[in-house]
Amino acid sequence: NPQTVKTTLNGFCALCGKDLNISKLNRGKSYAVDHNHQTKQVRGIIHASCNLLIGLVERGGITPNQIGDYLSI
Repeated sequence: NPQTVKTTLNGFCALCGKDLNISKLNRGKSYAVDHNHQTKQVRGIIHASCNLLIGLVERGGITPNQIGDYLSI
């Protein structure tokens, strides 16, 4: 429920801290309920794009250091 998301996180992504843009939440495409795949514990509500990044890191496809190195170019 978008209102619960807004209340829980004050409308901001739990990962990057930027506005979740609550007006787009009704489409169900701008955010994700992030969770630990082993324990199933919910970590927070995050942007769909932030969720994709976490997935790459968790599956070992890329490391946070690689991201930082690339962005420093």
